Amino acid sequence: MSTPSQIGRYEILDRIGAGGMGTVYRAKLPTLERIVALKILSDECLRHPDLVSRFRQEANMLARMDHPNIVNIFDLDEHNEKLFYVMEYLPRSLADEIYIRQADGATRGVRPISFRCALDWFVQIAQGLAAIHAEGVVHRDLSPQNILIDTDLTAKISDFGIAKQLGCPSMTKTGLTGIGKEMYVAPEQWVDFKRADARSDIYSAGVIFYLMLTAHFPVGRFDRPRELAPHVPSELDALVMRCLDYQPETRYPGGVELLAALQTIDVSTVPDLEPEPMTIDRQRPTPPPVAQTPTRMLDATPAPGQPPPAPEGLDQTPFAVSIEDVTGGFARPEASRGTAIFSVVLLFLLCLWPLNSVLAALLGTINLMRIKRNPVKYGGRDMSIVAVVVGVVELLYVPLIGWFVYFFEWPPFVWKLMQMFVNFLGYQFS
Repeated sequence: MSTPSQIGRYEILDRIGAGGMGTVYRAKLPTLERIVALKILSDECLRHPDLVSRFRQEANMLARMDHPNIVNIFDLDEHNEKLFYVMEYLPRSLADEIYIRQADGATRGVRPISFRCALDWFVQIAQGLAAIHAEGVVHRDLSPQNILIDTDLTAKISDFGIAKQLGCPSMTKTGLTGIGKEMYVAPEQWVDFKRADARSDIYSAGVIFYLMLTAHFPVGRFDRPRELAPHVPSELDALVMRCLDYQPETRYPGGVELLAALQTIDVSTVPDLEPEPMTIDRQRPTPPPVAQTPTRMLDATPAPGQPPPAPEGLDQTPFAVSIEDVTGGFARPEASRGTAIFSVVLLFLLCLWPLNSVLAALLGTINLMRIKRNPVKYGGRDMSIVAVVVGVVELLYVPLIGWFVYFFEWPPFVWKLMQMFVNFLGYQFS
């Protein structure tokens, strides 16, 4: 798609990006020498009245929400069958601040952010969400790409392209646009996109704050923020974990409640530290140079039963070697769910009761083969069939038991054996 040079009164400078409903351009209003951003509805969407209505509603929502943490809109216009609205131009987003980019623009990792800066931006995001939710609007696509950063480091929420207005049926249809960025989408949105409400935005905001605090994504069985960043206060740690709760009923009901909870936490004594960066293509660290000590012959012959004297200058302080020293600072890969269940299956097969099931099925099969050859001499056909069936069924229980032990960590002694076995295979439990 070629970039137009002029739309109405606005001179198009370059293309910023594109979304599900349209394209955003950086433009200039010559009469005022003002740089603005134009969001133009795509030609495909213009053919759908519902999408045109949604685009106009997005512009109206932004115009109605006059808030310092929500992007400002200046105009809604139509020119040469192009529907667009004009909003303030902010050159950077939160994604530019926290993502480490390669030369081709691909994300390579997460850049550490100081605690004060992360908290300040999260408070501003909560303030913007409070204003949005107070208007009965759910964003549904909150992510660092949709949070713009002004020159004075003010965070502003933007891109309401898939926002839903509570109580408006035309805004709850699926299939018009996709759901938001995968890492920030609440679990209930994956099940049913229509279920998204204010608590879904709270989950997305929690992912953003967790990422800024720890430089890691809260994926799978993730650590609490304090485990990765010990300087995070326990109250703030609990707040983040409540935002990230799998059950929507446990999260904060909306931005107003989240902001109120934030304002009760005292962070005046917390040091302004940065988390360790997370990179996708980590390189093995270069080991420090080893001091070279010249070797020489020992001057004295040791007495019988005594160790020889150490050379001069050799440090004899006891030391301990950790697994990080041996592996060069890299932990073993985390065990996947399949690896864990497979390991406990092997553990049961090798150590516990399935051995009896194997023997029962094997002996029953042998006896059935003997009966087939000479039914007069051998008997017990019914009992042999029962032994085979019971043995096979009991073996099928093993994966179910593995699943039960993995998810409920019970019984404890089997869980410990399972951990030891997985670690023996070269993996690490999370």
